[in-house]
Amino acid sequence: MSESNRSIPSSEQPKGQPKRRSAAVSRGTPTAKRSAVASAARNGSKPATATQTRRPKGARPKEQISEAELLAPLSQPIKRTKTTTLYRLGMVLVAVTFVLLVMIYLAIIAATAYGVYYHTVNHWSIINPGPGSSSKGLKGQVFLYFVPIVVGCAVVLFLIKPLFAPKAKKPVSLTLPRNKHPRLYAFVEALAVTVNAPIPRRIDVEMEPNASARLKGGLAGFLGNKLILSIGLPLVRGLSLRQLTGVLAHEFGHFSQGAGMRVTYVIRVLNHWFARVVYERDHWDEWLVHYSSHGSAISFFCVTIRGVVWVSRWILWGLMMVGHAVSGFMLRQMEFDADQYEIQIAGSKAFGETARELRLLGFAFHNAQSDLNDAWHDGRLADDLPALIMANREEIAEKPDAVEKINALMDEAKTSIFDTHPSDRERNARADEADAEGIFTLDLPATTLFADVDRLCRSATFTYYRTLLEDPMGGPRLSKDQLVDTALITREQRERADMNRALYRYFQGKLLDEFHFFLQMKEIPVPDVPKETSQEVARGRKNMQARLDKVAEASKRYGEARKQFLLASAALTLIKLKHPIRAKDFELEGTKAENARAAIAIAEEDRDRALKVMDRFTDYARMRLGNALSLLQLPALRQRLEDGDTIFERCEELVARLAKLEECWLDVDELHASNTEYYIMLACAQDQDVTQKYIAKLKAHAQSQWRLLHRIKNTLNDVPYPFTHAETDMTIGKQVLPVVPDKDDFGGIYQAADFSFSSLDTLYFRLISALAAYAEKVEGAIGLKPWEDPVDDKESKSEASSAKA
Repeated sequence: MSESNRSIPSSEQPKGQPKRRSAAVSRGTPTAKRSAVASAARNGSKPATATQTRRPKGARPKEQISEAELLAPLSQPIKRTKTTTLYRLGMVLVAVTFVLLVMIYLAIIAATAYGVYYHTVNHWSIINPGPGSSSKGLKGQVFLYFVPIVVGCAVVLFLIKPLFAPKAKKPVSLTLPRNKHPRLYAFVEALAVTVNAPIPRRIDVEMEPNASARLKGGLAGFLGNKLILSIGLPLVRGLSLRQLTGVLAHEFGHFSQGAGMRVTYVIRVLNHWFARVVYERDHWDEWLVHYSSHGSAISFFCVTIRGVVWVSRWILWGLMMVGHAVSGFMLRQMEFDADQYEIQIAGSKAFGETARELRLLGFAFHNAQSDLNDAWHDGRLADDLPALIMANREEIAEKPDAVEKINALMDEAKTSIFDTHPSDRERNARADEADAEGIFTLDLPATTLFADVDRLCRSATFTYYRTLLEDPMGGPRLSKDQLVDTALITREQRERADMNRALYRYFQGKLLDEFHFFLQMKEIPVPDVPKETSQEVARGRKNMQARLDKVAEASKRYGEARKQFLLASAALTLIKLKHPIRAKDFELEGTKAENARAAIAIAEEDRDRALKVMDRFTDYARMRLGNALSLLQLPALRQRLEDGDTIFERCEELVARLAKLEECWLDVDELHASNTEYYIMLACAQDQDVTQKYIAKLKAHAQSQWRLLHRIKNTLNDVPYPFTHAETDMTIGKQVLPVVPDKDDFGGIYQAADFSFSSLDTLYFRLISALAAYAEKVEGAIGLKPWEDPVDDKESKSEASSAKA
């Protein structure tokens, strides 16, 4: 039912919430492709001034705090917040607006339905098989009579079909029984009484760094006071008791807004309804698109229906945006009202600290999701997600740049008319203006309220995973054997991030976005003359550095040329099949075969020029990296390294695995390039009617991809997977391509090829990152300092502009 929250709403996350992309997507160069805050969170080493809330110094252990001491500050009710004029105005405005919007929406449906009825009853005389009328004329009359009927009925159906759509999944939560958490229930009930709010019937915990108040589902919940309180376990782990109490007071502030809570329920239902009508597409829409290009009477009906539906959806989009703007105003007033309860309970200073902590936890949550994605790539998951979120939170807080960017994000935030929550700046300003001390000032961790938090977090984490990964087709369920100690996942992620940074330093952020570099050796050679080998390492470094600017430009040209080549090649295939294309979709000057061929020739020429520069750079990189690794053959050098023998054995394994990838990489490149054209052909086949010749070409493409997949799998199927995996006997072939689909499964082959390339790409960068990190240690052992982390191009240009100003 109605829901409200204290922390950053999910709808606002994309505006200021950078997401750290996983290695499976990011091509292994973390800083180049990561947003500013997430990038800063993974770099730097100096501690930053940040809100410290985990376990306050001097706090007494939970067992030494009696329930009476906990509840003592909540013995007297606080002053009820007066409803502001803007709040009352918002209520009236929302009520009037949404009544009008619903009436307009129903009027559109009613007018369309009545139009169909009126036409059906009154215009049947259009069909007039009089004397001398031809068969063709009669067909035309029948067609004119039935077009409005069919189109009108279809439009009504499309406007009401969200009624029959399945309900969205509810957030994954775990209900806490009162008998196992009596202290929490007693505290929550006392706080509810203090805030003059109804007592919640149930307390749930969830995985997001959020707290929310909602009415229990159904008409009984809407009419009564059956309330549910949800608490995010990251808040339990990340906030102090004072801060968490303030957050809960904010939620109870919403509880006390009896009429407001019910109005917001109606707002959310109607906003969701309008959004589904305007944006939701299903198999009915796909059916219309498919049959719009059949060149028959059915095609005419489908095109007409799509046009009328498009117009009606645009009208409803306008109504929806009006509703969003008006409801946003109302919801912001409700947030300001609920903030006053938090300020009275926890104080103005704690309010501001909590706001910053919630931001930190929000970023940490998204980084933890990336960590889980990486771990799941190896068939494993962290057994305690809140602990993983806290590890990411601490990592962010240790980085001055990350904290500075988060603070700037909050301090510079502005509220738009469509926002459901005011900006942090506005909310903090009102809290400072109140200058309240707060009545709850106990210096304790929030975990004080919960029994056996670690066990609760692990149980809730498993429930969360099980629900998210549930296979609707009844496939294997997640096993607890796949859960590993969160500390292990955290350590591995830090090591992986360190290796990614080492790779980025090693190549200074150049070359690797569009190019795969191999060592061209199957094992680590023994250096003939160690001194000369060390000199070769230094010479390779020097020559790489001298060519950084040139290779950066060449790498950019190579990527652009490769993209143009793939698009033009796909366009040429479609043109040969006499399939219509749009020149701008393929970045061509025209839609003729000669336009595509000219673009291919230009792309090949640009690519070859870029490769000449890049190949010279990679020769020196190979000299540098290969010779550095060969020095590990020397026992004397290994003694200078911590765990030198282990590093040497690990490098031998990594080099052998990289050599196996190199064996099949021509096939991998061909698979990737061909899959781009294959995807374009599949997409065109869905949107338009295609010929038998087109189908034959598509089938030939699928069979070619199928053969490539088999060759790659056969090459790698017996090669041990070089990283820790849930399955101890995992091989590279099984990991990157568990099953090759049937050669006639067009969609399955595309998905398998896409997954295979993505997995191999990820594996390649993990291998080359680890080798670069170990080579960097070797260089340190022979007296060569690591290169500095490169400055991101955008940041360097910004700094240069500032300097000029």
